[in-house]
Amino acid sequence: MESPMITPASMAFFPKLEILNYTGPYSHGLELARVVEKGTLPHLREIHTSFLGPMAEDGILRERDEKKDVEISREMGTVCRERKIFCRDMFTVVEELEEHYGELERVPDSPDNDWTYRDEEPSSQVDRDVLDGWEL
Repeated sequence: MESPMITPASMAFFPKLEILNYTGPYSHGLELARVVEKGTLPHLREIHTSFLGPMAEDGILRERDEKKDVEISREMGTVCRERKIFCRDMFTVVEELEEHYGELERVPDSPDNDWTYRDEEPSSQVDRDVLDGWEL
């Protein structure tokens, strides 16, 4: 499907949105920048964007338009800086990510990651079975 399910104009229905992951056609790039600039999303703190060119008749995406990517990225960056919103796109560099999210070492592990790492190999078949999740 060529267009996203939600257009930039419909963002007005989500005023409490804090983090937005937006993927859509190039034609929505500058429109989304205007929505952000107008303050339609007053609680927005972070936006991740990805814009795509039109699809060819055979359903395959055409090549990226680098000029449009740069134009949209600059405009989104400008309006987001004015509103103190972190803007992440294909041009975001590691230093910007580290500045916003902090160093990787300072990010806590996910609480649902209960995998334990062992320095040594299992010494017996029983140990291997326990590591594989088999109960004895």
